[in-house]
Amino acid sequence: MKIFVNGCSFTYGADLENINDRYSTFLSDNVVNIGRGGQCNDLIVDRAIEWLENNECDFAIIQFTMNTRFSMWRSGKWISIRPGKALDKITKFYYDKIYTQQLGIRNLWKNVYAMENYLESRKIPYLFWKIGRANNTYSQYRKLCKNKDMLMGDDFWEIDNPDMWTYGEHPTPEGHQVIANKLKEYIYK
Repeated sequence: MKIFVNGCSFTYGADLENINDRYSTFLSDNVVNIGRGGQCNDLIVDRAIEWLENNECDFAIIQFTMNTRFSMWRSGKWISIRPGKALDKITKFYYDKIYTQQLGIRNLWKNVYAMENYLESRKIPYLFWKIGRANNTYSQYRKLCKNKDMLMGDDFWEIDNPDMWTYGEHPTPEGHQVIANKLKEYIYK
């Protein structure tokens, strides 16, 4: 089974010494992982659709990220922006004057809805999951989604277990194995 995987740094395998320790390698012998650190939900969906328009797979796993990340057009391409310490003037203005939690929630569910509809139109079976919490958020788009109760990372790992996390931010090899085991329960049932 050829599995396609996309997401942010969790899917990419940030902070791992060996990239073969990321969860996607434990799912199948034939996996394509295009995850990138820092990706926002907009670009996760954009890049997934771009890859799927030119390639085939038997199953897709999309890992959604934090609601605070957004895309912005800069220098002829879309980039992810996120709140942080070293913000340029435009990004700082965006987070100070435009961004709200409700805007982030709305953007998440619009992306989930778009990805669902794309995959279903292509008849590609899929599984969505998200780091952090999102199932208790309201959006008119969430009501339209089949995955309104998608898997949350907090549902299948111990947030306070130091063996699961590198520097408290990204899964360790053991953490990636836990993610893979949980995802396999849904993929292969």
